[in-house]
Amino acid sequence: MKAYVIHLKDAPGRLPQVERLAQRLPIPCQILDAVAGARLSDRERDAAYRRTIHWPPYPFRLSKGEIGCFLSHRLSWQAIVDEGTAGGLVLEDDVEVDMARLPAALELVKRFASPGDIVRFPNKFRSAAGQVVAAADGLEIVRENSPGLNMMMQWIGRDAARELLARTERFDRPVDVFVQMRWLHRLPVYALRPVLIREISGQLGGSTIQASNKSLLREVARGVSRTAYRGFTRTRNLFV
Repeated sequence: MKAYVIHLKDAPGRLPQVERLAQRLPIPCQILDAVAGARLSDRERDAAYRRTIHWPPYPFRLSKGEIGCFLSHRLSWQAIVDEGTAGGLVLEDDVEVDMARLPAALELVKRFASPGDIVRFPNKFRSAAGQVVAAADGLEIVRENSPGLNMMMQWIGRDAARELLARTERFDRPVDVFVQMRWLHRLPVYALRPVLIREISGQLGGSTIQASNKSLLREVARGVSRTAYRGFTRTRNLFV
């Protein structure tokens, strides 16, 4: 098993954290240069992103950062396919990991997961996630009925990575929102608990994806649309 840390060179304040992860991870590590969405040409963005592809339509237009983020995760999936092993651990560069418990967690994933699986390491856990399918050393792998958001750290099987690549040559929503659509990609998605990671982007200069200059009214409207969309997603996943 190999780790792939996605790092945006335009965020040099994150480099010490990336180097720290590479030194402390208990498996070999490769640093992947993230795609800077702001540096993409209009043609490059149009080649990757279309406003509406799948149903239901995603209610928001993707930012340049979100497009770059999706393309960066595609690079990690391609790296896993090219490596040829059962799967790989993908991390974003703003994650702090419980390194004391990670070896046991990776061992559990190695014993349970197949090349066609996705195992998320969420930064928070919902009680209604689903059935426990494997457990050891105080850790559990749970099948997620409707996967949670966030792609800070996850194990992606080789065959799952290949399927994700095939399904996302063009995309219309953020990468974590796409992974939620189990009815579309048909890949088993699991989550590991308890929580072993936390986001530290605030300590590293802030998010490299989302802008924070939205008005209160716009935020309220987005909240309503987001709630409706997530409700549909949870309901649709019940029939997979």
